[in-house]
Amino acid sequence: MIVKIGERNLEVNSDYTVDYSTGTVVIRNAAALLSKDLRISYETNDLFTLASKTFLGFKGDFKISDKSSLGFTFVNLNQQTLNDKVRIGEEPTNNSYVRFEYSN
Repeated sequence: MIVKIGERNLEVNSDYTVDYSTGTVVIRNAAALLSKDLRISYETNDLFTLASKTFLGFKGDFKISDKSSLGFTFVNLNQQTLNDKVRIGEEPTNNSYVRFEYSN
């Protein structure tokens, strides 16, 4: 967590305190409370995330004759969050890869 007035960083436990269990920040510095340029930056990480992930793949090879064969590969990754609100970096994905081969 970073707490600033303008470009000056405030000191934790002297200018402000943080209760991480409740997510509460208490500003102790009176100048910071009167400032119009008070900025608080923080990052939050969930204890666990709820997401549905599926990774699926198939490969097939068919021998047509002694000298020729036909093959294919299919891979799919499907990922969806169970929340309505999508966060940056956790966008739902659905990617597929298909490859066909013929050898003679």
